Amino acid sequence: MVSAGVFAQPFSSINAGKLCVTDSCLTSALRSLRPCDDNVFTGYNDCDRACEAVADIYFERKDYRKAIFYYDSLTFNEKYGTRDPGCYGAFLSWYVPILMKKTECYEKLDRYQDAIIDLTPYYFHSFSGFCFDSSTLKKYTSVLLHLNSSDKILDELDEAIKNFYYENKLTGTGEFSITCYLSIFGQKLDYSRSNNYRNMFTRDFIAQLIERLPIVNYLRGTLKRSDNKL
Repeated sequence: MVSAGVFAQPFSSINAGKLCVTDSCLTSALRSLRPCDDNVFTGYNDCDRACEAVADIYFERKDYRKAIFYYDSLTFNEKYGTRDPGCYGAFLSWYVPILMKKTECYEKLDRYQDAIIDLTPYYFHSFSGFCFDSSTLKKYTSVLLHLNSSDKILDELDEAIKNFYYENKLTGTGEFSITCYLSIFGQKLDYSRSNNYRNMFTRDFIAQLIERLPIVNYLRGTLKRSDNKL
């Protein structure tokens, strides 16, 4: 098990509000990831805490590509992601601040399309309702507006919600399977459900779920169509 001393230098600086970004601090933070690389259990959330410290140091050093790499590694299906994916809403609440730092990296690198690809699945996730506040909704909207007009964003939003794919069919095993996809902003988002939800997740129910997402309400409430747009 890694001792607390391995994390002491970078994390004490973070807790004090002043992140240490010297070469020695970066070396210390990278060293704390070695047990994670070797698949040695280091304690609950040690790997993602260490990984975030490394990413934050690269961010402050303006090495945004490396910062993105380590921020990406924090998701639950990646190398240093140790958060339990069993409760996606809880994971997303924890991950949103990291997502905002990663978004800023994309902006610094002028990689707005990559940002849209990365952010969209989180903002349109069915569990996103309590995870994004007005500032984070505004951030995603500003990224969209960097590459699209308000008219185009609203048109694509309306079209996606109106024409999302939905099929509730009987499988070869005698069970029902709900296949549902929302195609929006270049992403194909999966809203499919298992047989246990076939009576609840009707097409109308999923349409209402999407309509009530905070990002949908925010986009419709803040973006204005041009004067010549009906």
